[in-house]
Amino acid sequence: MPASAWICSALGLCLLAALLSYPGGFGLTRTGRLEPVSIGKGYLLTAKWPADLARERKRDFLFSDESIVLEDGVSLARFDSSEKRISNAGHGRFQAGGGTVRFSTLDGKDSGGRVFALRSPLWSFPESLLLIVWALAVAVVAICLRVVFLEGVGPVVRHPAFRPCGILLAAGFLGGFFYAPSAFADALMLGLAVPLIWAVIIGMLAIAPGRVAFSTLVFMAIVPALAGAVYYGVNAASDTSFHVGGILPQSDAWIHFFQAAQIATRGTTEQVFNGRLLYPGMLAVLLDVAGLNLLAANLLMALLVMLALALTCPMVSRRVGGVGTAIYCLFFWCYFRAHGSGLVMTENLGLLLGTIGFGFLLIAVERRSAVSGFAAILSLALGLVARPGAMFVLPALVLAGGVLVWVTNRSRFRIWISVGTVVLGMVIILGSFAVNHLAIRMLTEGRSAPFGNFAFTLHGLLNDTKWSTSAEAFDWNTNLVMENNMQRLRKDPLSLVRGVARAYDEAWRKGFLFRFGDERRFAGAGTVLFLFGAVAWFFLPRWREDGWWIVPAVLGILASIPFAPPWDAGERPYAVTVPIQVFVAAMGAVVILRGFGLLARRLLPGSERIIVVPPAGPSSVFIGFAVLCLLLAVPIPLLRTLVGRQSPIPAGSPVLLRGSWKMVSEDSVTPPGAVSRADFCERLSVFQEAYPEKASELIPESGSFVLAIDWSKLEAITIPPVSGPTP
Repeated sequence: MPASAWICSALGLCLLAALLSYPGGFGLTRTGRLEPVSIGKGYLLTAKWPADLARERKRDFLFSDESIVLEDGVSLARFDSSEKRISNAGHGRFQAGGGTVRFSTLDGKDSGGRVFALRSPLWSFPESLLLIVWALAVAVVAICLRVVFLEGVGPVVRHPAFRPCGILLAAGFLGGFFYAPSAFADALMLGLAVPLIWAVIIGMLAIAPGRVAFSTLVFMAIVPALAGAVYYGVNAASDTSFHVGGILPQSDAWIHFFQAAQIATRGTTEQVFNGRLLYPGMLAVLLDVAGLNLLAANLLMALLVMLALALTCPMVSRRVGGVGTAIYCLFFWCYFRAHGSGLVMTENLGLLLGTIGFGFLLIAVERRSAVSGFAAILSLALGLVARPGAMFVLPALVLAGGVLVWVTNRSRFRIWISVGTVVLGMVIILGSFAVNHLAIRMLTEGRSAPFGNFAFTLHGLLNDTKWSTSAEAFDWNTNLVMENNMQRLRKDPLSLVRGVARAYDEAWRKGFLFRFGDERRFAGAGTVLFLFGAVAWFFLPRWREDGWWIVPAVLGILASIPFAPPWDAGERPYAVTVPIQVFVAAMGAVVILRGFGLLARRLLPGSERIIVVPPAGPSSVFIGFAVLCLLLAVPIPLLRTLVGRQSPIPAGSPVLLRGSWKMVSEDSVTPPGAVSRADFCERLSVFQEAYPEKASELIPESGSFVLAIDWSKLEAITIPPVSGPTP
């Protein structure tokens, strides 16, 4: 078949698949009026689904073609909100699914005199049928590309115009960000289109040779970190649970900030909380570097995480190419923006050390270096001390390393070398946990039971509840709840089996390893790609050398699910293993795409694919960066306290410092650095979804105000406007 026929077939199938899947995107919709409208609790309004409109079928792998609620012809903006969120926060949130439409007014005021309607796609086919059509379309596209580029991607990557093209795209992206930082920040933190473009550019630069391409990649990688600082610090955005108005940490984040602030200003902290001090200790160092500017300290933390991502991209691209690297970066950013960027949460340090550990694993494979393997274990262990999660990954990797030594070493002492490898790995793991005990002794004024949350998680597993319910029921008494757990196990041993089954069932149904906060469109597809990627390494000879760590790492993550179940903290505990998870998912995606390439080769004999392996990249830069981060995480915070380093706060109340206060103006024209009351309340509604009473306490009924942290007492305050920060 001629090339023109393949091209026409590819375009036609792609258009057909898009048309069948997303008729709403092509304007093929039908509108029906919502009446009668019932008034519910809070901002909630409900109406029956119009009888003449097609209902959308549930999708697990393809993005949904959303029905839209209209208020006087204007679309409501916040789709797929829960009933609780609509009731608590309103402001254009809606949920169109099932037989009932739940929604709220755009301005949160009375609905009288307004006309509400539902705009729904003209049809909705079963997802299984759509997946078949999309698979055919992708297969024909792969064949079409082989017709156009008979040697695969080789000539494209080697073409002199390839690197300048990637650099120009990156320059345009950077220019757009610095020209309109607020709009770009919102798009990177809330949307998917701009992060997708960013990830594709990163993927292109990762396989392009030369220092210029690598330097551009690094600049591109730190843009999302800057976007997080703009999103919170300039735009005064709020998080769903842990951040208010770009200034105030909440819940766990507030305690982490409180610990770090006390360590920075007094040398030690009286708040032991959960007995994990590595992140507060490192944050105290960053606060010291930033002159107690909380926003600047958060930015420094985000920059470290995104630099770690950038430095692993060349190593990732050598295994999964540019497409796989783009998937790796996109998934990584979706997790980080939901649980780390701009937030005072332990996920920051967990993700940083997890990425460093992942990089050392890749270096260990490339160089066959035992030292790099032990460095990987150390980094992952320290990360899991800072942010506990998939703990079984550590012993699984150590045992796998011992087996690898046994298989590859031919000397007569290989049994002793193998045993020594396992023993040394276990010593490193135990030593990492001992570091946390040392941090507790040096950085706190009290004592704590480290990792006490495990007792409450186990109680939830045994009794069909979650850890917070169990903790409140036992007044946060770890010994008491563990005693109850043992009694329960003796009385009903099968309760553990039922709890484990419940954990795996919910993990599969919700795809929680790839939910990424509110961005849940990757949950199903990401999970399937991850499970497929767990065996995908076997299909290519040059991947098989990675199998020794991929298999135990995946098994360790899966075995950890009952001990960090979906109903406790969702995907948050898996921060340390996120780089591994998204890399394995990228491998799965690449194998599927290469399967289409094999199909194309059978249909077009004689066309050989040239696989381009990009250069190794400056691993020495990665190692130097890793050493810096490990020093910031462990010895420097302890040495800082040991030498008596403090940044005392002068007496007086209140004491406001840069990066810890925000002015909210009643006027439509705001002074420099301030935000309007309307914008602030709109962004605060995200927090209001979960905590409506707390949100209302933070806003005076009228007038301008300053939302701030009083550093003299380390308390959140709301005061009348001030002209500037108090030294």
